[in-house]
Amino acid sequence: KAAKESFESFKDLASRFPDSIYTPDARLRMVYIVNSLAQSEVNVARYYFSRGAYVATINRAQSAITVYRDVPAVEEALSLIYRSYDALGMTQMRDDTLRVIQKSYPKIAPASIDIKPKQRAWYKFW
Repeated sequence: KAAKESFESFKDLASRFPDSIYTPDARLRMVYIVNSLAQSEVNVARYYFSRGAYVATINRAQSAITVYRDVPAVEEALSLIYRSYDALGMTQMRDDTLRVIQKSYPKIAPASIDIKPKQRAWYKFW
């Protein structure tokens, strides 16, 4: 909540005083805040993925993509969505996500998407 309030304060400063000497710094800080909020959402999605909660991973990663556009964390969020659909056996959705990744990030090799080996869900003991 504090980060969002800071963002609003910097946004207010940049809009009310566009010619101020502090405006460029405020804009840089706004970019930093948005990037850190998006990365925080992706960190939570990564935690859900590590626990085997694939639906929660998909929901959190999609939320990060929807709310925070054009941030570096979107690439990892898409990768988490791809790996979650793969773990759930939803091949159509996985392939759709792969097409989005390939269109959005053409320099990424398909093999680099699945970086971590598949893990068993935390609730499966055998």
